[in-house]
Amino acid sequence: MGAGMGLVMAPASTTIMATVPGRQAGAGSAVNDTIREACGARGIAIIGSLSTAAYRSRLASALATAHVPGSAAHVAAGSIAAAGILSRRVGGPEGTELARTAHSAFVTAMDTGMRVAACVALAAAIAAIFALPRRRQPQIAEVTRPARS
Repeated sequence: MGAGMGLVMAPASTTIMATVPGRQAGAGSAVNDTIREACGARGIAIIGSLSTAAYRSRLASALATAHVPGSAAHVAAGSIAAAGILSRRVGGPEGTELARTAHSAFVTAMDTGMRVAACVALAAAIAAIFALPRRRQPQIAEVTRPARS
């Protein structure tokens, strides 16, 4: 993700600043920062919510299949940390199985979130290819040589 951000942020900032007149560079920079922060926070919230829903869904179904009591399942579905604490309190093979199931659900949920983020990034890249104006190739002027006298 860091490499992707590194590849995207500099060209995006350059594109934004290149479209703003020099006298409005401060406003352009402020808009760039605001968009980056607001969209970053929104992306984290959306992917985080999606991952949380996937974790809870996968863990709840696995715990229901294992006939774990509803109160314990509710605590474990709260977070991976809560599931870890609960698994240590339960102990034995049941606690080990609870920890394994919670870790599996967490990894699957994170995988789902990252796949969605990758698809959104790919869609945004394709949209940018079509939405951004094309650069014109510089024309090489024909140079005429002075006539020899």
